[in-house]
Amino acid sequence: MDEAQAQHPTLQQELVELRANEDSGGYCELDFISLKGRLGRLRYLVWFMTMTLLLIPVVMVGSFLVPKFEPQVIFGGVVVWIAFRFTLRFRRLHDINMSAWWMLLFLVPLISNLFGLYLLLKSGADGNNDYGPPPPPNNNNIAVFVGGSLLLAALTFAAVFSVLTFAH
Repeated sequence: MDEAQAQHPTLQQELVELRANEDSGGYCELDFISLKGRLGRLRYLVWFMTMTLLLIPVVMVGSFLVPKFEPQVIFGGVVVWIAFRFTLRFRRLHDINMSAWWMLLFLVPLISNLFGLYLLLKSGADGNNDYGPPPPPNNNNIAVFVGGSLLLAALTFAAVFSVLTFAH
């Protein structure tokens, strides 16, 4: 294949890609733990928060029920949490058309916080990109979950602030 053919796919290749998009409704699949596909910013936030909220009580209950293995339970929970964050970030980077190699920035302390915020705020690439078709549009459940979570976070912050204010 010469360079001109590599830059301009054949009609048959374009038809195969179009058929694949039609079969999935033009969107990528939303597999919870897959490294394939893309993940929009709201689903990124929802899946991250859900995993965190589910893992904390599981680790706490596991540590309480089997105190002899508390370090192993906590270590296992942290490993699962880190692996899950890896998959979410991997797919989120693909949504904004960036290579997963950019995750190396998470190894730099201050940069990791800023880059995490960037992943949360940056909108995904429109249409197909180098990593496949876009994620499906968000449904009402996701919007309600994010709104409820933000409201809960604001109420928690207000409660902590008022307790600290009245304590002095």
